[in-house]
Amino acid sequence: MKKILFLLTVLPFWVLGQASDPIDSLQKIATQKRAVQDRLGEATALFEIGNIYYEKQEDKTALEYIQKALQRLPDGNPTLKGRLLYRKAMLLYFIGQDFSQSLPILDSAYILLKPNNDPQILAPFLQSYGTFLSQSLQYQKALKILLEAEQICLQNKEVGNTDRMLNLYSNLLSSAYSMGDYKAALTFARKGIETGRESKNYELTGDLYYNNALTLAALGYEKDAEHSYLKSLELSKKGNVTSGIITAKTALGEFYNSHNQSKLGLQYLEEAKSAAAKAHDLYAVAVVDKMEAVHYFGQKNYQSALASIDSCIQYFEKNKDPRLIQGVFYEKARILKASNQLEEAVVWAKKELEKAQQSNSFSFSSISYLLLSEIEKSRNNFEQALDYHEQYAAYKDSVYGRDLESKLAEERTKQNIEAEQDARRKAELEADLLHSRNQLFIAIAAGLLIILLAGGYLFWQLRKSRRQLENQNLQLSQLNATKDKFFGIIAHDLRNPLTAFQGVGEQLNFYLKKGDTAKLQKISDLIAKSATNLSGLLDNLLSWALLNRGMIPYSPEPLALADEAAANFKIHENAAAAKNIQLENNIPQNLKVSADRNALQAIFRNLVGNAVKFTPNEGRVTLGCIEKDSQVFITVNDTGTGIAAEKLDKLFTLEKRSEHGTAGEKGAGLGLLLCKELVEMNQGILRVFSVQGEGSRFEFSLPKGRQAKSTAIMKILIVEDEPIHADRFEMLAEQLGYEVAGICDNAFDSLDCFHRTEPDLLLMDIHLRGEVDGIQLAERINQTRPMPIVFVTSMQDDETFARAQSVRPIAFILKPFDTLQLQRAIELAVSRLVSSPTLPKNDFDENDLALPDCLFVKVREKLEKVAFDDVLYLESDGRYTMLHTTGGRKFAIRIPLSDLEEKLPASRFARTHRSYLIHLKWLQSVDLHEMAVLVKDKTVPLSKGFREQILTRLDQV
Repeated sequence: MKKILFLLTVLPFWVLGQASDPIDSLQKIATQKRAVQDRLGEATALFEIGNIYYEKQEDKTALEYIQKALQRLPDGNPTLKGRLLYRKAMLLYFIGQDFSQSLPILDSAYILLKPNNDPQILAPFLQSYGTFLSQSLQYQKALKILLEAEQICLQNKEVGNTDRMLNLYSNLLSSAYSMGDYKAALTFARKGIETGRESKNYELTGDLYYNNALTLAALGYEKDAEHSYLKSLELSKKGNVTSGIITAKTALGEFYNSHNQSKLGLQYLEEAKSAAAKAHDLYAVAVVDKMEAVHYFGQKNYQSALASIDSCIQYFEKNKDPRLIQGVFYEKARILKASNQLEEAVVWAKKELEKAQQSNSFSFSSISYLLLSEIEKSRNNFEQALDYHEQYAAYKDSVYGRDLESKLAEERTKQNIEAEQDARRKAELEADLLHSRNQLFIAIAAGLLIILLAGGYLFWQLRKSRRQLENQNLQLSQLNATKDKFFGIIAHDLRNPLTAFQGVGEQLNFYLKKGDTAKLQKISDLIAKSATNLSGLLDNLLSWALLNRGMIPYSPEPLALADEAAANFKIHENAAAAKNIQLENNIPQNLKVSADRNALQAIFRNLVGNAVKFTPNEGRVTLGCIEKDSQVFITVNDTGTGIAAEKLDKLFTLEKRSEHGTAGEKGAGLGLLLCKELVEMNQGILRVFSVQGEGSRFEFSLPKGRQAKSTAIMKILIVEDEPIHADRFEMLAEQLGYEVAGICDNAFDSLDCFHRTEPDLLLMDIHLRGEVDGIQLAERINQTRPMPIVFVTSMQDDETFARAQSVRPIAFILKPFDTLQLQRAIELAVSRLVSSPTLPKNDFDENDLALPDCLFVKVREKLEKVAFDDVLYLESDGRYTMLHTTGGRKFAIRIPLSDLEEKLPASRFARTHRSYLIHLKWLQSVDLHEMAVLVKDKTVPLSKGFREQILTRLDQV
């Protein structure tokens, strides 16, 4: 065993180091080993040659060498023989696409490899073996093998990578679903979805969501199933997985047809069929044909139904695919019967019956007999119809017959019990009777006790409800009194400034006529002061009312406490300067708290405003803080008049009345009550410490900033070709706390930046440099992902406005614009984004900017233009395509070759191999002996399947 593993590990590296052509070197090694009768060494070398051809996808040649290795391998090497059989089975399937031919070979390989216990060998083998079993409808055995693979991968992390685990869980889910074990299927779905949460393998994750949808639909969770189907389609589109797209669209077509949404269902089926035809997936086309036949039958469109089922049967009879073995002939017979083609219907119903009996399908045998009975009845062959119906009844009743046989067998067993056992049972029966009587007495006593406890509980609940009603009545009375008092306060405090405004006009006119500017200045100051007080009153009143109705949103975020305090000091600078009060902000710059920004501003505004209000001239208002555990305690200190001890208890209620400030300032008394409730909403506590005549200290706590929930920053893409306006837009966005995704002055750069940064909002000028203006750019972007757009432009003609409306912008602002107007437009767009569901974001499409003579390829963070005539050839690399240019450059494009071929002009490009696409302009020669073509100075392989196509194209030239 160690010798085999050593050879398999070391031999390839030794060969590669010895010669430029590893196949020639391995051929020589095989010949040398044969000469010295070393059959193991010869078989190992042949195995390695087969592996090289396997990697090059030359399947038939690879199979020849694997067969030779098996013939030369001596007995006593089970692991190497198992690996050879595994490789042979895979190659047979790749060549013939026939599971039945490969499965017996995999059975033998399993017996040989199972004792090996090498996870590097067993994990991939068991995964392939289980998949083949599942595809061959051997679900029970497939489930067992796949669970073995799961255990190996979970125990050995080096082999249990994400892709392998996703593939495993998808196959486990499919097998469990096919067996009807929906509980296990959902468990595998949950494990798979959790495993692939961060995976970029869209093929495997899409397949997982598809199988999950099948299970959910079977359990009756229709909405969840629809969501899972759509998620599968979305992931398959992301990864350009053609097979996944076909499967998901097929399932969605059947789903919507079965839910009376036939228009949408047929649309999905047609899209699936078209995609399958392009990919030459004939099985998928046949599946869609069968579904369409069932749908048309339900619509009584028998002609279309017959055409669809005939297409399906044509595929089945040609390929003998086990996945379509049941129900195809039955559907045709049913359609023929409905369209009164009874002679043909009998023939196809008998074919279905024959298939059902061959596969021991009880259900299809039963419905086939019933269909035959109905057809013969329609033909007036009543005797034959009766005979078929009796056989249908026999099948239907056989289940009951099996149950009856089971019961009779049990009865016979009972009758064979010996006499002494009868006597013993009689004694036990008497003992049980006595025990049952005692249990009856106990049950009666327990019942009486339960009735007594229930009565006591009901009495206790009645008293509890009565107390709750009394408390609620008391609270309602208190609330009513509070309401009356509240309205009294508001009426008084609103009436005073409004009454003062009534005589202002008369006073102004009087002093204007006199020319007394001093009096006019005084009245102006009084009006401003009254308006400020009235505005503050209304702000607090509105906030308090919304807070009590639960309508103020609580959105905590990390906030720089010193910055928030400084912003509030600016609000009170004028009032403090008028009284020569010093404002000090001693809060550290790096300290953050978790709070709602609007709530914190309201708290600061009221507490600092009160401190300034009740502090006399030449006083001081100081902000400070201390950190303790997970809390920050913020203090607002003043050197004002202080608060009497008897008033402190009622400070945060409506029981107290607002007092005038040291300069006659007025208020409604709502500020502190509002502060208390806002602090508590932000998970804090508000306290006050005061000595009359010495000042006051208000202290409130907030959680530290690290407890704040992370919030996404809104990204804005600015498209403006005037630098001064672009700078102004950028400054405004940053002041509002938004991230600037980029600044562009033309459509091309904007589209590139849009794909790279995925912004949330576009702030755009209409008149841009180049041939594409802002409206055309918006239309192009909306085709990829609908975006909220704010147009800021100097173009105000009706035609431009009408064009702009077609892309439905959030706002249309004319230059020169008002900063506040632009700010409101941005905030309106942000609020709509927050309140609406997240729009889907498509991955960057490598060929987004395709033109008639070129395409643009993404290279790092930019797009490079590649003319079609500069393309030498394209080479498939799995889900990627390598593009080779005449200048020697290579580009890796994230699109499969088959999909990229559709985007290129067919008149210029042609396939030479399933992995190669060449530009005919650079084709120099075709070597039919070596099966290769020379493209400029590069040799590209030519396969038999594409030879005729190339020769035909050359004839046209």
